[in-house]
Amino acid sequence: MRYTINGIEYTTRVGDTVVADGFALHVPGGKPLAVIYFYDEESRCPLGWEVMKNPTPSHLSSAFRKSCMMLGRIPEVVRIDGERFREAFSPNEDDFNEVLTIIGIAAGCDVDLGYRSLPTMHYLSRQQCRSMDSILHTVGRLFELQRNGRQHHNHLAGRTPRDVFENGRCPVNMMSALDMGTMNWLWRNEVCDLAVASC
Repeated sequence: MRYTINGIEYTTRVGDTVVADGFALHVPGGKPLAVIYFYDEESRCPLGWEVMKNPTPSHLSSAFRKSCMMLGRIPEVVRIDGERFREAFSPNEDDFNEVLTIIGIAAGCDVDLGYRSLPTMHYLSRQQCRSMDSILHTVGRLFELQRNGRQHHNHLAGRTPRDVFENGRCPVNMMSALDMGTMNWLWRNEVCDLAVASC
């Protein structure tokens, strides 16, 4: 994707910039669940994701780690809707600051808090909510549809996010030993005892 800033043309590649986003899952008769995910800005392809009752830094670090492993590299820039994520982690401001530490310092990415996204809600049927496994399956299907749907309204020009991602991603894992150490650190700091699902 090409864009111009102050007369200078820039070109981005798959994996250069990822965007943190999320949406709510309406569960009949229950409290909505939250989905946090990252997608590659160039291909619009969804990457790592997590489903949870209440967002924590561990959920976001898990989704970020999975995204890096899918890319085969650590992105240069991570764009986050600072207002929405700060609100999602409230009232504990330290949790939001921990997220910025994980991405900005531990992983070494530039963090852009100026991204703005629109809150969305997906409604699940009672059949889709029979168990956590069925919820996971439904969320996985949502992302698969997004990966494989042709997009005509943006720079993809009728291509699917999966095609652009697969054609532009690193053919091999480009992470250094230091990068892999960061991934292992993120993994050790994740939580597994919550009602959490991941791709």
